[in-house]
Amino acid sequence: MADIVQLKEDGVAKYLKTHADAIDGIDGKLVKASGNETILGTKNFQDGIQIDGSQVGLVNDACWCEDFAVNNLAAGKVNPDIQRFSTSNAEAFSASGKVITIKKSGVYMMTLGVNYTGLTNWLSFGISRLDGTSLVNRNLLGSSTSGSNSLTYVRSFEGNDELRIEFNSGAAGTTMGKINLAIVKLA
Repeated sequence: MADIVQLKEDGVAKYLKTHADAIDGIDGKLVKASGNETILGTKNFQDGIQIDGSQVGLVNDACWCEDFAVNNLAAGKVNPDIQRFSTSNAEAFSASGKVITIKKSGVYMMTLGVNYTGLTNWLSFGISRLDGTSLVNRNLLGSSTSGSNSLTYVRSFEGNDELRIEFNSGAAGTTMGKINLAIVKLA
């Protein structure tokens, strides 16, 4: 432990309180600016928390399209029209025709769930970019003729990314029902 510095005032020796434990009105320890430590209790940050200049925590930007169907799916690639689209923030997401646009850069989680009936051949479902580049897909090869399945994917986007739901089937006739897509901004 460091020595406490002695100060003389009007010729009288005084001791400065130079250690955090000795500061009047402070219970416990002070938080260090660097290094690892455990901090107990609830801390409410009025101005938010940032890591490398990016806000972290609950962002509250989300979009979803829920409970729509594509009947008698054609063989090959099919991108259905986005139906029943909603968003918590129109400045973050939009939808038009077959395309959902993620307007803001950040890290997003996407979950796509489907029910299917009439599956007689291989079929995959997923999310792709407007240019056809697949981001994530799930193959139903060897699955029963009817059922449900889902996929979840987390990735970063730069902003103004255009995405679409994609089905790719080896045979016509499958019905994709209860299609549900949710996209949530994580950071």
